[in-house]
Amino acid sequence: MNAVSRELLARNPVRAVAAAPRPRLLCVAPLLTRRCGGVSHATLALLKALIRRGRLDVHVVTCELDDGELPPGTRITQIRPPKRRRFAWRFGRALLVGDYARALGDVALPETDVVYTRWMEAGLGFSRLRPDVPVICHSGHVLAHREALEDSSLPRVWQALDSRIAERLERGCYARANWTHVVSTRLVREARAAHFQLNRHLFLTQPLCVDADRFGNVADRDATRARIGAAPDAFVIVTIARMVRWKNLDWLVR
Repeated sequence: MNAVSRELLARNPVRAVAAAPRPRLLCVAPLLTRRCGGVSHATLALLKALIRRGRLDVHVVTCELDDGELPPGTRITQIRPPKRRRFAWRFGRALLVGDYARALGDVALPETDVVYTRWMEAGLGFSRLRPDVPVICHSGHVLAHREALEDSSLPRVWQALDSRIAERLERGCYARANWTHVVSTRLVREARAAHFQLNRHLFLTQPLCVDADRFGNVADRDATRARIGAAPDAFVIVTIARMVRWKNLDWLVR
C-alpha cells in the first residue's frame, strides 16, 4: 500500500455527513435519459429511491432529463452540456472537466453537504469550484483507460491519447482526500486496486440500483417479441450496457 492510499484510507469524509439530521445531497448527473446506458438508468433508480424515502434533501443537476423520470417536486437545476468543438474533438475527454466546471459555475448551485456522481469528469469539474465538499464517485467503468480504447468512436490514432487522458483523470480522482469511491462489484474493486496500486479497502462495494417496476409492465409480451424479432419460445437476454468485451456477454451467450 503506497503513502497516498494510507492517507486516504485513514479519512472518511462521508461519515460526518451521514451524522447530520437530514443531509443535503447534490447529484451531478449530466445525462438522465432513457436512450442512455446503464449509468443513467441506475442513477435514476437511485434518485427515485432516495427521494421516496425522504431521509436526504436531494437536488439534481443535469444537462438533459426526460420528462416524468423523477417524482414531481424534485428540485432540478439544468446546466449547459459540454461544448461541441470543431477541431478539439480528437482530444475526447481532455476538455470535459473544464466544460463541466464552467457550466456548474454559471448556475446558482445550492449549498450541499455531499455530492454524488457517476460521471468522473463532472465530479472533477465540481471539485474545481468547491474543493471543500465531499464527493461520492460511483463511476461505472472497470478501468477508464481500458474502456476508452474499446468503447471509442475516435480514429485509432487518437484512441491511445484519449486512453492516457482517461487514466490520468482517474488517477487524479484517487489523489483527492475528500472523495469516497464506490464500485459495483468486488471484481471492479480488485482491478482498480491492482492497476493503481491502492488498498482495495479504499473502494466501497455497492451493487447498482434496479427499478424492478420498469421491467414488469409489458402489456403484450408476444408483440414485444415480434417487434425485436425473437421467437415465442426463445430465451432472451436483456442488458442495458455498452457492448464491450469486458462485459463478458459473449460468455453468457455461449
